[in-house]
Amino acid sequence: MYALAPNPELHALAGAGAGPHLLPCPTTAATAMLLEALPPEIWHSIIMCLDDRCFAWFVLRQVSPFMASVTEDVFARYVSRTCSVRFAGTSAENLILPDEFCTCMPKRHSTRASLQPPTFRFLPSAFVPTTTKARLVLKLCDSTSTQEMQDTFKPHAWFDISLSQVFFKPGADAERSRLLNEPQFVVFDNELKSLRLPSAVIDVAAQEISLDWRLLCDTFMRDQLKCRYETVSSVAWWRTFE
Repeated sequence: MYALAPNPELHALAGAGAGPHLLPCPTTAATAMLLEALPPEIWHSIIMCLDDRCFAWFVLRQVSPFMASVTEDVFARYVSRTCSVRFAGTSAENLILPDEFCTCMPKRHSTRASLQPPTFRFLPSAFVPTTTKARLVLKLCDSTSTQEMQDTFKPHAWFDISLSQVFFKPGADAERSRLLNEPQFVVFDNELKSLRLPSAVIDVAAQEISLDWRLLCDTFMRDQLKCRYETVSSVAWWRTFE
């Protein structure tokens, strides 16, 4: 760990016999200057070495605007490299298996329970706008979707469609809206949780979704704290924290 340089004024006062209660406390501006003495790249390395992600997110971001910026830079890197969102459940199934599909299938495939439809997995694409990185854009991972769909509905060669065509098809706004209001599978930093996506928006024309990734990190970290302490009532300060 890196140590901050000693303040020569404090040493001078201590050498003159001044007691600890007389030593001047560094101002907020002075503390900020000391923190900014290290380049952001070094702070990135320090923060990445921390084992406690919750501490980094909830504490370091409150130290100063500079520390908030470098901490969010690290989490943005985690999000872009390790995050994925997977839509599943009944609402996702309704996108893949409309009633007309069931009526034209053979009897042994005529029920939805007999099928295992693929899910919709989205991966990070970019932060927008590039200046503030306010939102994260995710694209549907459709590279293997055609094979996945063919395997699901084999041996029906008539079913030749990609996941993008299914998810972003016209007239399915109601199903897509339900997906945004339901918990979905979110992977972040090799951890899987079922969460509601904060402020998520589906852009059908661009075939992408976007969300507030800072709120997503906040939701993810709060859920980690809940799991850490097992129950809300086990920690007295949790009521005020929420």
